[in-house]
Amino acid sequence: MKIFVPAKYIIAGLLAIGICSQSSANLKTRVDSGAGQLSEQESTLLQKLKALNELELVNTMEYGSGRGATQVVELAIREGLVSPDTQMVYTLLTAAATNGHLETVKMLISRGADIELKDSSQDTPVKAAAREGRLDIVNYLLSQGANPNATGKSGSTPLSSAAYAGHIDVIDALLKNGAIITTNNARWTLVHYAARYGHAELIEYFVDKGIDLTLQTGQPFSNAPIPNAK
Repeated sequence: MKIFVPAKYIIAGLLAIGICSQSSANLKTRVDSGAGQLSEQESTLLQKLKALNELELVNTMEYGSGRGATQVVELAIREGLVSPDTQMVYTLLTAAATNGHLETVKMLISRGADIELKDSSQDTPVKAAAREGRLDIVNYLLSQGANPNATGKSGSTPLSSAAYAGHIDVIDALLKNGAIITTNNARWTLVHYAARYGHAELIEYFVDKGIDLTLQTGQPFSNAPIPNAK
């Protein structure tokens, strides 16, 4: 019976053979073109991945995506060890998007990852990236057709996630790409989030954009709320 090894230790071991931190470009170019065999390091990596049990492998892929170990994850996908939509808590794509690893995001999408697949928190990749203020990843996902209005738990959206954290640049990008200002299940809108969590500059942004701030929390759906703050 195998003993479960935490992914952080597995990734640390892979780093020790000098491969996780490398770009996936060389491997991808060589493999996709059929120009040659895997290097000795890559073969060693593949053997280590194949030696993992299923739980360790999935955990390692999730952890690796969240740490930008693009080459490790790509090799496992290419060799059929995991699907690009593999998930435990996060999907591989939400793990990479949450932690700001654009190269890993691009690789996963190129390998067929579902850009709208939700993780256990019901977050899509673009919603996860918006919450963390990953503007480059938000822009890339939107350019690849991600839905800017995807809803998660309690009716939250990429816009409300960005407003919660005060990411004005992300909100601006989402609005320019078709995001709609809505309420969540508690009928909070973006201004309620901004006011509740102290993002004064974000409220100024909404004023500059001409958003009407007259609607009280709890009233019917509208694009124009008033801050829920003193």
